[in-house]
Amino acid sequence: IQQEVVPTEPINLERKIRQLLSTGKFKGAFKRIKEYGILDVPKSKKLLLEAEYAYHRGRYAEAKEKALTVLTLAGESIFTLNLLSNTLVKLREFDQAMRVLDIAQSLSPLNVDRICQMADVQLEMGDTEQAESKLAEAEEIDSESPVVIQTKVNSSIMKGDTKAAKSAMAKMPKIDKVLSFMNNRAVALSKCDQVNEAVELYQRTLLSIPENLKLIKI
Repeated sequence: IQQEVVPTEPINLERKIRQLLSTGKFKGAFKRIKEYGILDVPKSKKLLLEAEYAYHRGRYAEAKEKALTVLTLAGESIFTLNLLSNTLVKLREFDQAMRVLDIAQSLSPLNVDRICQMADVQLEMGDTEQAESKLAEAEEIDSESPVVIQTKVNSSIMKGDTKAAKSAMAKMPKIDKVLSFMNNRAVALSKCDQVNEAVELYQRTLLSIPENLKLIKI
């Protein structure tokens, strides 16, 4: 019972820190990470928690460096590879993200979330053909998975198939992640002086939203 209140065993403290991070309680997480830092545990474990903290605080460059150090010290693990790939996506370093995702995929090939993330990264890189291949792979595993449906929407919009996008989007309770993905892509296009393409992407996105989900007035 005492461990539940003030965890001191490393594994319990790790669990508590990650719970605090996932709920946005960063002050409490920071305090517990400091407590964890004085425990007799491998340096790689301490750095991993610091990397997770940096990621949740939006300090992606720091999270990247710490995660890379963890991999050097402790070797490849799915957890660290997932953290690093997510960080690289946030940094929009898509080539590196794909290399990390490929390694993680070789260790755990049936993870639907990761396969869909790979498809989304390929969409960001403009490789719709490879993205479609990954999407098909994910659909074979679980075609009704929310993340698969979301990736299908992303892919359909990027291809200009607004009818398919609208049909898939109608199955989604919330579309904020789709809108965020398309906005990020449009901003990236604009920064590359592809303003017309960015505008067209926004237009395709709006055309893909089912009537019952059109909550934004333009």
